[in-house]
Amino acid sequence: MRKRTKLKLALLAVAGLGLVASNCAFAERDMEIDSRGGIQLGNKAAKGGYWFDLTGRIHYDVALYNGDETDRSGYPSGSNLRRAQMAIQGGVGDKWEYKAEFKLNDINFNNITAGGVSNGFNANIVNEAYLAYTPCNNLWIGVGQLSIPFSLENWASSNTIALMETPLPIQAFDPGFGLGVYGEWQYNNMLTLAGALYHPQHGVRQVSDALNITPDGLPRVGSDPLAIAGRLTFSPVHTAGEVYHFGLSARHQKLHDTHNTLAFTARPEVRARSTPSLSTAIPANTARHYEVYGLEAAGQWGPLVVQGEYVMTDVDRVAGGDLDFYGYYVSAAYVLTGESRKYDFASGTFGGVMPHAKSGAVEVAARYSFVNLADNKIGLNHGGEHDLTLGVTWYVNKNVRFMANYVHADIERNTHAKGERSLNILGIRSQVNW
Repeated sequence: MRKRTKLKLALLAVAGLGLVASNCAFAERDMEIDSRGGIQLGNKAAKGGYWFDLTGRIHYDVALYNGDETDRSGYPSGSNLRRAQMAIQGGVGDKWEYKAEFKLNDINFNNITAGGVSNGFNANIVNEAYLAYTPCNNLWIGVGQLSIPFSLENWASSNTIALMETPLPIQAFDPGFGLGVYGEWQYNNMLTLAGALYHPQHGVRQVSDALNITPDGLPRVGSDPLAIAGRLTFSPVHTAGEVYHFGLSARHQKLHDTHNTLAFTARPEVRARSTPSLSTAIPANTARHYEVYGLEAAGQWGPLVVQGEYVMTDVDRVAGGDLDFYGYYVSAAYVLTGESRKYDFASGTFGGVMPHAKSGAVEVAARYSFVNLADNKIGLNHGGEHDLTLGVTWYVNKNVRFMANYVHADIERNTHAKGERSLNILGIRSQVNW
């Protein structure tokens, strides 16, 4: 018994010496340890400092669907690990920065190959992975896989959006991530221009059918198609608690001539794992390229944020006629406890709610959105949808929040026997991010 006690004391002494030594080492290198729910090592604020940050998020959802038997058929209730992500981010000196973010692999039966066969899962587990350089205070350049600039709501963090899901048109025309070069430039504290030249994201593989092979039997897939995207935002006023924001987005995506698929999809604004989606599912090899355009506007007055966007897409096709799809939304969010969201001028987005009291903060939100994915009756699941979403969020602290959303969805899909379905959906989210 005495030997065990002595051993414990010896181990504690060694641990204490190790901690003192490590603190001395950090002090010599002007390093700091900071915890904001996560871990940050280094001195990010110091000129020429080195830093390393470990971040992550977990979003757990429950979705309950209600409607008459016919309307509810095919829309099962259930739970969903909506997001489980980890990221490492750091800086090397005051000019270089890096990030690698990984997510839990998710089933995605909309991942269709050029031959019309579902892969059954999405093998891509990498979100962002890049190296960035800041030559001056108002310019940022990155290479690797990055989020493509598009839309106010799309570019906001999923940790801070006022409702559980992004609006229908943002879901449908979200560019996701791309491999390439990205730049962000700010001018006169009023304008921000972000742009990207990129290939499809990592994990997306071009698949050739039996008719498109080389003489030695290899797939004839060609080089990766290029795309270009840009977002311009204008904010003449962005003081604490008062913001006026305007923006426009555009992107052009070229597709392979002989082995391409293209589909725009959207689901109700609360979802379970098996929630079906509207989908254009444009026939393979018929599209040559497409363009997406977006307009956005937002205003903030203290605890109130009002915003709206309109998005349209034009698809140029080899045969069957060109296609046009579009959608829009308007939303408002109000913090009952008086806090204001912080506006980030560099990204042109609103941050989360930081509670002032130990009891947390409470926010209410409402949104109406619409998307039309039915031009020329393309796809097995083409159609349109109107969603009215109401939500309340309790911010326990800056790292934990709980959300409850009610959605009334009117859905038109050509696979429905009665043409239109009306659903009432309750969604509940438990969230932690660090």
